[in-house]
Amino acid sequence: MHMCAKDQYFSWFIFWYYFAGDMEACADNVKCSVRILEHNYTEGSIELAHEYHKLSEILCNTKAFSDAFSYASKARTIFSKQYFDNHPLVREVDILCQQIASVKI
Repeated sequence: MHMCAKDQYFSWFIFWYYFAGDMEACADNVKCSVRILEHNYTEGSIELAHEYHKLSEILCNTKAFSDAFSYASKARTIFSKQYFDNHPLVREVDILCQQIASVKI
């Protein structure tokens, strides 16, 4: 199966698991999607930033705060390089990082 088709395949599972409330399975599938994107795109790609952001939010729901903070920080780094520090996505990830940091990691 082509790598992009695999990513689309995982997107359907992510959607299904998310709405079924199975955040662990959802996180596992997003991690697979991240690995595919890391293989297909460069380190600073905006596609990766969006997937890192998605994964960090899902990991918060599984209480994996340390990993969530790590992925949110990666997303923030890419978003701030691609956009500007006051961009809504950068601000959104900043808030997420602050919220995660307020929980004892």
